[in-house]
Amino acid sequence: MERWWNEHREHGGYLVLGTDAGNRPLNPDDNSIGTQAGCDVRIGLDNSPMYTGPFHPETNRIHLADVGLISLYVADCTPWRDRGPLGKPGEEQELRTRGARYGAMLQTLWDEKTGCF
Repeated sequence: MERWWNEHREHGGYLVLGTDAGNRPLNPDDNSIGTQAGCDVRIGLDNSPMYTGPFHPETNRIHLADVGLISLYVADCTPWRDRGPLGKPGEEQELRTRGARYGAMLQTLWDEKTGCF
């Protein structure tokens, strides 16, 4: 089971974007790791102002909750949860717990006044 997002991209209970050394595959010619530019390139929006900050070099993350990223992660947990037993009760429970936790965090980003995230 993939636990990478939890281990590398969680901040304040939300999933956030970032860049850090040690993630595979390594590119020895990539000098953008651990920088704002490195984060921008990895998300494919290097020319978009949407993720221009706030990048924190001490964590190598953009401290900005991303509705799309969190939604995809919750959706990724959901099909497994809804398909029934995986034959791995511990992993099933972990998926349910993570999906529920990030789903609840996602709801904190909803703005009732504007009717959008």
